[in-house]
Amino acid sequence: MAIVQGPQRGPIVVIGGGEIREGQTLAIDREIVALAGKPRPRLLFIPTASGDAEGYTATIREVYGKALGCAVEELALLRADPGRGVMEALVDWADIVYVGGGDTALLMKTWKARGLDVLLKEANATGTVLAGLSAGSICWFESGISDTEAFAAGGGPWEYSLVQGLGLLPGRHGPHHDERLADAAYRAYLAASEGPSLVLDSCAALAVQAGAYRVLASRPGAGAYIVQGRGGDFSQEALAPAGRL
Repeated sequence: MAIVQGPQRGPIVVIGGGEIREGQTLAIDREIVALAGKPRPRLLFIPTASGDAEGYTATIREVYGKALGCAVEELALLRADPGRGVMEALVDWADIVYVGGGDTALLMKTWKARGLDVLLKEANATGTVLAGLSAGSICWFESGISDTEAFAAGGGPWEYSLVQGLGLLPGRHGPHHDERLADAAYRAYLAASEGPSLVLDSCAALAVQAGAYRVLASRPGAGAYIVQGRGGDFSQEALAPAGRL
């Protein structure tokens, strides 16, 4: 099923989850760096979904900078408004844009308010590698299955919801699939959903370019699937390791 196809030129790598600071996604991170095709790629980290968590940026500098040899810069949008000129300069500078996890709805609201959504689409059209984990994977699709309500629930009950993305990859995407299967609310959401969703286990990723995809994994057994509501339940079909879309 050709669920991932669209108006992209540069590679897009979407990661279903995993703790980057613990090295859980390191094999995927290496693939992202290799896609830039440069000895010392320039990586721009955007931590909007985490509320511009400074510790997250420090982790990216440690992994992508020290371990993987990238030049790393951060684009923080919530601590202060950097202004259009700074955003344009940083996005133009980057060979790779990596988006961190967190609150997808906050991410999208902030990007649209600042105009960053347009800049990122333009960057990918000229070949920039786009990547991200969790919220940073949902954002590249038309929409995604999100736990964004949990960030405002204060520990109370919440439900999964559909959050709109940038639409570079058409279709609906859900990260953390293997972790969320234990949650009855997640299974009920999948069962009630109309149409297919592309879901990724944590430590699994999909690299997409020019109508072709590859499934990447940094843990044995981590995979990518198409799920679809069916008769009060849902079906699940594994994607082939690689193919045309």
